Amino acid sequence: MDQIPYILCHEAAHIATFLLFGAGLKPHGPEWASLVVAAGFTPSARYPGAHLSIPATQPVQTGRFRYAHQCLVCQTTRWARRPVRAWRCAECLALGLTGEMKLIDTQGQDAAP
Repeated sequence: MDQIPYILCHEAAHIATFLLFGAGLKPHGPEWASLVVAAGFTPSARYPGAHLSIPATQPVQTGRFRYAHQCLVCQTTRWARRPVRAWRCAECLALGLTGEMKLIDTQGQDAAP
């Protein structure tokens, strides 16, 4: 439970950055980082503490998401309306693996990696 204050600060800094500086900034840019520091935390794009437990799959409403991003090792699946090639499996990354995910276009063929 000690991770909750950091996570709340991290996410609140995203909202505050948008409200103070507007859209179009890097998600973990200097504006965001300065707000995290002002709140008393060390800015990090990833949680520096204990491993977070994330469900292996997310329920999907038919037709809501087009792209599945599936981990090549543990088969964790993330869903999106667009391909997100930068996504990696958080659980596998935490274990020191690459976290590479296969991109699947559910309305067509498998998308290129």
